[in-house]
Amino acid sequence: MTPNVTLIPIRIYYPNITETRFTSVRAVHKTVNSTYTALEDPNNPSTIQYITIHKIPETTAQKITDNSEIFGVPFRFTYYHDFKVGVIKVLPLIHDEITLRVRDVICDHAKRMGVKDEEIIEGAPRTQKILLENNTKQPGAYLAPADRPLQYGQTMPWSSPVIETALSESLTHLHGDGRWWLSGLSGTNVVLAISLKITLPKSVLIQRWQRALVERPGRHRTRPAIRVQSTQSITVTADSVESGPLVPSLRALMCPSSEDTKDVTIPDEKLIGCFSDFW
Repeated sequence: MTPNVTLIPIRIYYPNITETRFTSVRAVHKTVNSTYTALEDPNNPSTIQYITIHKIPETTAQKITDNSEIFGVPFRFTYYHDFKVGVIKVLPLIHDEITLRVRDVICDHAKRMGVKDEEIIEGAPRTQKILLENNTKQPGAYLAPADRPLQYGQTMPWSSPVIETALSESLTHLHGDGRWWLSGLSGTNVVLAISLKITLPKSVLIQRWQRALVERPGRHRTRPAIRVQSTQSITVTADSVESGPLVPSLRALMCPSSEDTKDVTIPDEKLIGCFSDFW
């Protein structure tokens, strides 16, 4: 699987979502909360969790980026500066719980492999910026090497992996999130995309994507070409794991200096445990 990593127009990037034109923060608040209520409906939960807001002012986008409590419900925000378009991913509570559990399990096993507590930053929603495209995005969760020097314009350490979670009906949107992080400018090397199927029988699809530089002899490039590789795809149910265990490369995660560093391996039973409240 080698999806295009170019940041493409929002209508292509995020089909089948709620679309609205910005009128006021109060109106956005109402849309976000009604979406959240529908997602949390125990009898007939909605499967629409992405909201596109056209013509959103940059100052308003910054307020949303800086205030994770602005709508009173869990969300992640992406802002496409050139299009003046904001995309809000509204998250049922179980999504946040699952995302953070997966992050914590990876972090725990990395420490068992010798990575020290002070060498890892365990991040929840924070803003990353791709400087060239001038867009901002909040990850579901991430891990980052604490000693990685900040690059020009960055406000936080380089992050890898980024973990994104969405409903299976939002898989196209989830792939868009992954392409965003692996575009090569954010510095992210690994994305774990977690897709939750809420219809019976329930299941979880975990896709691990990594980026690789594409060498093209004889051509001078100001930026290297990037290829996105789907390096693992795992299906998890309440009592089984297909194509496990999850084995993200520790070198890709934390870029340790040791040449003999082994891979982090997440056992099947640990993966199933991450989704215990989902079944």
